[in-house]
Amino acid sequence: MVKISEFQALIARKEKLKNFSIKSYPEYSKNEIKKELKANPISYLKILEKKNKANNLSEIKKRIENFKNKNILIKKQPSIYLYEQKHKNKKFIGFVCGVSTKDYKNGCIKTHENTITKREELFKKYLEKCKIHAEPILLTYKKEQKIEKFIKNKTNEKAQYEFKTNDQKIHRIWSINFSKDILKIKKYFEKIKQLYIADGHHRLASSSSYNESFALNNPCLAYLVSSDQLALESFHRVIKKSKKEEKKILLDLIKKNKKIIETKTILPIKKNEIKIYINKKWYCFKIDSKTTKENKIPVFVLSDSILKPVLNTHNFKTIDNIHYIPNSQLKLDEISKKNNLIFLLPNIKIETILDIAKKNKTMPPKSTYILPKLRTGLIMMELT
Repeated sequence: MVKISEFQALIARKEKLKNFSIKSYPEYSKNEIKKELKANPISYLKILEKKNKANNLSEIKKRIENFKNKNILIKKQPSIYLYEQKHKNKKFIGFVCGVSTKDYKNGCIKTHENTITKREELFKKYLEKCKIHAEPILLTYKKEQKIEKFIKNKTNEKAQYEFKTNDQKIHRIWSINFSKDILKIKKYFEKIKQLYIADGHHRLASSSSYNESFALNNPCLAYLVSSDQLALESFHRVIKKSKKEEKKILLDLIKKNKKIIETKTILPIKKNEIKIYINKKWYCFKIDSKTTKENKIPVFVLSDSILKPVLNTHNFKTIDNIHYIPNSQLKLDEISKKNNLIFLLPNIKIETILDIAKKNKTMPPKSTYILPKLRTGLIMMELT
């Protein structure tokens, strides 16, 4: 049984919400951040702005309070929200609500990826100082007809918020604050045995750790979307400024493994392939596709058979010199010119991810890049 909850959201005033909310912070270049800060004084980037290195988290908290005092941010009555994001022919729709970190601990919210310790600790510190969820984790569940019917009926009503952003995405939000409707949604999800983390493993792990450390019971902000809506991209790996010894080990592995051959065909990457770039040459590692065992999935093969020996590690939770790049943000010409080590992976199907989660198994960190990506600062949750 899964427990979800209504919450008092912190939302920008209707006419300011478009300008206040932002794309996920890592998607901005330094130049884009500078331009946005200059052009838009009420952007959430203004709250995150780093004026000095000392105690920026305390500054974030002060700026949030300042935006509240200026009536830019408004605390709403306890509600659950229905949020829709449309881009071209693709549409995502689901509920923004609170979920219990206890459900995460007891296995009602399933994971499919390991986390990186450094990132967990960083986000926990952020929660301690800033006391806010500015972006929900993405959870998924198997499609349920009663939930679909509720969504269809609700979207026939006029949305409370609607706007189009510069990336041509259309955003619509419906507030659900009648106790009868909230109870109905809660009962729908009580009948769902498990939710699955699609995106936000680090944030949920950090939220759970924060609650445990201070004996709190804060919910975690979540966006619940049925699994049939999700879109997946591969997450590629780049090792910048690799050491000579690392390159030597990788070249030895390539030389010894007969399944790794030099290639001139970089893209597309087939489901049983890994593409490797070293010393201005590309190689293709073909994996036996006849088996369905987890250790034959390309991301597992890359981690266990290549990255662990090359980086001399047995635990990716503590490794921070691997850079992860989603397929939509991949700029091969740019990263290959710098003589980085590059590892390209194929997409993973959502069914594979759910199957791994059901078996209580986990994949290496950053194995998947799953859409939709919600705007930061769109619907926020304050913590105690």
